[in-house]
Amino acid sequence: MKIIIYDAYVSYEERSVLWIQKCLLPKIEEEWGLKVCLHDRDLLPGDITADAKAESIQQSRHVVFIITEHFTEGKWGRFEIDRAKYEKYTTNLRKIIVILQNIRIEDIPDEIVNISNDVCFIEMALDENEIINSTDNQRDWLKLKALLYLN
Repeated sequence: MKIIIYDAYVSYEERSVLWIQKCLLPKIEEEWGLKVCLHDRDLLPGDITADAKAESIQQSRHVVFIITEHFTEGKWGRFEIDRAKYEKYTTNLRKIIVILQNIRIEDIPDEIVNISNDVCFIEMALDENEIINSTDNQRDWLKLKALLYLN
């Protein structure tokens, strides 16, 4: 039986941390009241990283990938994509959500492209000022909220 602890597991590369802290977490956790798993914050030190990430993804309702031009430089991105695919097709992982930030289509990892029929894509700016002031970005936040809340 699958135990759900998190509403979303968020996969990202280190250059996205500031945006996650200033924009994503305040929206998702404070404003919307959802629980997010971030590997830097929520995974216990000393656990085997692959096992801890796999277990956290399994314990999440959704997986959100923050894809930037540097995403594939991180050592865990491809592992998290593979694990999300596995959970999506074998358990009750509801959605794989990909937030594209200032990235060209050709820079999206092949592992995401190959499952694009099972992924929800959202394009968002990396600059928090654009997010706050742009009508398009407000729509993107509403889309993200709807995806996280709907089954």
